[in-house]
Amino acid sequence: MARYKLIYFKGRARAELIRLIFHAAGEEFEDVQLDDQSWQQIRTTSPTGSLPMLVIDGNEQLVQSMAIARFVAREFGLAGKDRFQQALVDSVADAMNDLLGDVVEVTFEDDSRRMVD
Repeated sequence: MARYKLIYFKGRARAELIRLIFHAAGEEFEDVQLDDQSWQQIRTTSPTGSLPMLVIDGNEQLVQSMAIARFVAREFGLAGKDRFQQALVDSVADAMNDLLGDVVEVTFEDDSRRMVD
C-alpha cells in the first residue's frame, strides 16, 4: 500500500479538501503542517515552489490542490463510477475551490474602503 504525506502550512485553506477526502476514504496519511521557517527550508524541494504538495511513497511529488484532490479521490474510489458521476464530483470540487477563493480574498482584504466593521 502506498504511503502518503501531505505537506501544507499550518491551517486549513487549500489542503483541507484533500484532508477531507483522505478521512472520507478512511485512509491514513501523514499531515505535515509547516510554519514559515520550515517552509523556507524545504521550498526548493517543491516542483513549483508552492504548496500543498503530496509525496507518494517518499519519492513521487504532486502539487496543485485540485490535482491532488482529484488524484486522491480516484485512488480511493471516490471520484465517481462513470463519466457523469465524475463530472458531478468535479463540479463539487470546483465549487469548493471557488468558495475557498472567496474566503481567502475576504480574509486577506487590505482595502479599508471595502472592509466592514
